[in-house]
Amino acid sequence: MPAPDGLASGRVPMLAVVPMPPDSNPNGHVFGGWLMAQADMAGALPAMRRARARVSTVAVNSMTFMAPVFV
Repeated sequence: MPAPDGLASGRVPMLAVVPMPPDSNPNGHVFGGWLMAQADMAGALPAMRRARARVSTVAVNSMTFMAPVFV
């Protein structure tokens, strides 16, 4: 049965996207800001379902990038 946020119990929001060369620096690493934007969009989907309205990210307290992501 779906939880109040629209996701089935035990599920997490997921968004499948492919970074392109303009999303990376000269070393081929994807920009951290691009990764954060994708995470924000994935998190907004269940939030919008729950609120039944527009939502906005107010703050991100921390994010740790464990390893570089290559294009």
